[in-house]
Amino acid sequence: MSKGKLTVASRKRLERRKRLTPFRRDSRVINQFTPKCHDIFCQWVNKQRERKLLLLDESDTPQTITCLRFNYVAHARHGRGRFSKSDVYLALAELIRVVEKTDGFEHNKMVFYRYISSQEHSNLHVDFKALKRQLQSIFEEN
Repeated sequence: MSKGKLTVASRKRLERRKRLTPFRRDSRVINQFTPKCHDIFCQWVNKQRERKLLLLDESDTPQTITCLRFNYVAHARHGRGRFSKSDVYLALAELIRVVEKTDGFEHNKMVFYRYISSQEHSNLHVDFKALKRQLQSIFEEN
């Protein structure tokens, strides 16, 4: 085999990985949405920043952020002035519901779940399957 050539098996693995996670470590969050939904995402970020659920640095803007840092306590009690993980899920469900109505995901929804659940892109520390399950239950309730 010549140097620099991929085997069939390694090429298939690479194609599968690119299909499942078509983002890099430094990918911006806004790139997960189509250009027509960029305004929706920016409004959502500003709303969550005002609520103090989303933490951004001074130099960060909704167009440049690569990581969503949520201000939550893992085991917070409701009504105590602190956000819990369920508050984060509700905020994400709100975003997804609006973006889905306009068919605004750049890739499919599972890619977005993988993006949000990755450690480089949020501080949720949750598996993408668990995130999907939680958000699906929120969608079914409403």
